[in-house]
Order: sequence, then structure tokens, then C-alpha cells
Amino acid sequence: MDPELESAISILAIVTPCVALVLGYLSERDLLGAGMLFGATAIACILCLVGVVLGGWIGLLIAILLDTFLAYRVGNSFGKERGAVFVPALWLGYCFSCAIGYWAGGTLGFLTITLPSVVIFWGGLFLISPHLLPLRDHDRWIKAFRSLVTFNLGTNFPYHVLEDRELKERVPGNPYGRVFAGPGIVLTDPAHVPIIWEGLKFKDVGQPGLTFTKRFETIYQTVDLRPQLRSFHIDAITKDGIRVKVLTFVPFRLNWDGQEPKLPGSFPFDKKRIFKTMWAQPVESGQKVAWDEVVVITATRIMRQIIGQYRFDELCECFDPGKDPRGAIREEFKKRLGKELQEYEIELVGGGISNLDPEQGSVFDQRIKAWQAEWERKIQTVAGEGKANAIWEVERAHAQAQAALIAAIHNVVKERPGIDPELLTKIAALRFIEALEDMACAPHVQQELPESTVETMGYMRKMLA
Repeated sequence: MDPELESAISILAIVTPCVALVLGYLSERDLLGAGMLFGATAIACILCLVGVVLGGWIGLLIAILLDTFLAYRVGNSFGKERGAVFVPALWLGYCFSCAIGYWAGGTLGFLTITLPSVVIFWGGLFLISPHLLPLRDHDRWIKAFRSLVTFNLGTNFPYHVLEDRELKERVPGNPYGRVFAGPGIVLTDPAHVPIIWEGLKFKDVGQPGLTFTKRFETIYQTVDLRPQLRSFHIDAITKDGIRVKVLTFVPFRLNWDGQEPKLPGSFPFDKKRIFKTMWAQPVESGQKVAWDEVVVITATRIMRQIIGQYRFDELCECFDPGKDPRGAIREEFKKRLGKELQEYEIELVGGGISNLDPEQGSVFDQRIKAWQAEWERKIQTVAGEGKANAIWEVERAHAQAQAALIAAIHNVVKERPGIDPELLTKIAALRFIEALEDMACAPHVQQELPESTVETMGYMRKMLA
């Protein structure tokens, strides 16, 4: 037995568990985990001490191999494959540094070589860990270091990455782990934040970019902070029972409270407002729907109520081409939808609808026939009014011609009391034709007469003259 080796192992058996206890508590902030690490290192060191006492260097080698096997079993029970490799590797690396220190300087070599190498190894991991993740501040260095260690142990909580607006589990993990477990990681872009769920309640709203999760915490869903646009068809029934389909456009966003995006940085958000949006989500089939589906559900209900106030003919306004009821429908839809979405802390940016089409194509044929009959009735009414006006104009012209003739005969008789009756008859006929010519030349009468009328009366006037 080597007394110096026994003394060195005795010192390591005392110092190593104490250092492990301190490091375990600093990294875990948990007495249970630190205590388990202290117990594991103490058992390993005691086995090495017993091996040295009983068998010297050979006994020490056997103890190291036995500790390596125990480390493999412990790592495999905690973290499966990764833990079964990482824990024995840590133990063998520590033993190798102890061997180099002892061979180089005996017991003093532990202080000058082994201890600095251990500090450099763990200090290097601590300094490297923040650069492996997109940390925005130095306050989360401990979490980054713990995530690096627990990832290698295989005791990490799940790691999620947002890809194509879908949160995917990149590294599986157990969110209910107790010893040397966690934290979990959620990586999103600057426009998304994760909603953290703990059992029966919303726990917190993460940050755009990197978010760490704790024990019992899972990701309920992610929230897109950018302005959103949803287009969807709504089936509704008019007042007269006709089913119509309308394509609806709804742009919206979470309430930014007057803030605007700025570079560098993410889209603005308010955790309290997001919590209110999450708690106000309706439930369908026993499950809460996604926050943006609230807009679709609410818009569908409001549009159906508005369409139900109109008859199908009123939606088309076939008898008043200058009037488009879609404008009134759109404005009422935006007003009511914007008011209701305020309860969910969702801001309506705009809104619009397309054509209102019946679900059955035969409705168009029936409506066209009805509209055709109505227009034909209007055409006949207008044509009848035109004919009546034409007859009235002709009769008025005839009356004016008679009045002008009588006035002309009266003037001739008054000027020549002894005129020959036969000559008076010819003068009356001449004056009558001249009066008809004057009436026929009027624009409103001329368009109702044949083109040869004026020529015929001119010929008759020449004959009489």
C-alpha cells in the first residue's frame, strides 16, 4: 500500500464531495439535486479510498472502473443514452486529471494541476454556453449553462423551434423531471411569443427569440404579433330563405396600445393584453380555440346576422343599378366586429366582402325571369306614356290650327264685308293649310309625323294659291 497515495485519495474523498455540493447547489438552486450529487461523489471517492487501502494501484483501478459502471447506470436512469455517456465521461475525465496531478506533483499536484483543470473545464463551459443560444442579456447565463449541462445529461425539458408558423419539438424531454432537469428552450422569430401553460392556468408570456421554460411548464400556443389577414367564405340565409355565400376579408392585429415596431427589436406586445386575449378565447368541443380563430368565429356570426336582415333582391338591387348594398353591409360589419373584438384585445384594421352569390345556381334563373317581367312591365308603361304624349301633342296642334284658321277667316271677313263666299272658302282652306304647315314644323310635332307630310301640305298650298 502506498501511504502517499492513500493520503491523496483521502484528501480527494473529503474535498470532492464538498466541491460537488457547492457546484450542484449553484447550478440547480435545489438542495435535493445538490445533495444527490454530493452523495454520488462521496460514494465514488469512498470506493476509490477502499480500493487503495485494500489493493493499492490495482484496487484503485478496479474502484474507478466500478464507479464508471455505476455512473453509467445512474446516467442511463436519468438521461438514457446521452446521460449514460456523459456521466461516465465526466468521471473518467476527473480521474484522469487527478492522475496527471498526482504523477506531476503528488498531493500538491492536486492543487496546482487537477483543481485548475477542473475550474477551467467548467468555467469554459459556463463562458461558452451563452454563445450557443441567442441571449439578449447576461441575466440568463445560468440558464444557458444549465441547458448545456442537462442537454448532455439527457434530463433537459423539451426544446421547441418555430418553423413555418408551427411550433415543432426539436429535442424531446420530460417537463416533469425533478433532479438535474431543465430548463426547456423555445426559439421563435421577432414576431412570435410563446404562451406558457402550467397545469390548469396560463403561467407567463415568453419573449420573442429565446424563452426558457421551467418544470411543469408547457407551450400552450404561439401568438403572432404581426398584422393578420384572414379570408374565408361565410354561408348565410336571407330574410326570404335563400342561402348565399360571401367571401369575407378581415385584417386585424393584437392591440399594440399605440406602439409601433422599431429596429432593432421585436414587434410590440403587452403581456397583460395577451393574457386577456387568451382567457377570453371561446371553447369548441371542450377545447379552447386559437386566438386568431376568435376573429373568424365572431365575424361569421355577425355577417350571418346582417345578411338575415335583407331579402335576396335587396342584396342585388336589380331595380336601382346606382345603389350597392354591399357598402352598407361592409360598414355595419366592420363597426360591429371591431366593437366585439375589443373585448379580446384585438384591433380590427379593416374589412371587406366580395359578391353575394346564392348556393343554388337555379336561383339566378328564377330571379332573372322575375326581373325580366318587371322590366318589361316598366317598358310597356313608358311606351304607353310616350304614345299618349304623342296623341296629345297632335291633338293640341290640331286645335291650334283650327283656332288659327278661325282667327284668319275672322280677320278677312272683318276687312272685306262683301267678299264672295266661294273666294272666302278658298281663303279658309289656304289659311288652314298654312296653319298646319306651321304646326308641322314644330320639333315636338315633326318627330311624330311622316317625312312626306310637309311636302304634301306645301303642294296643296300651291294648288290653292
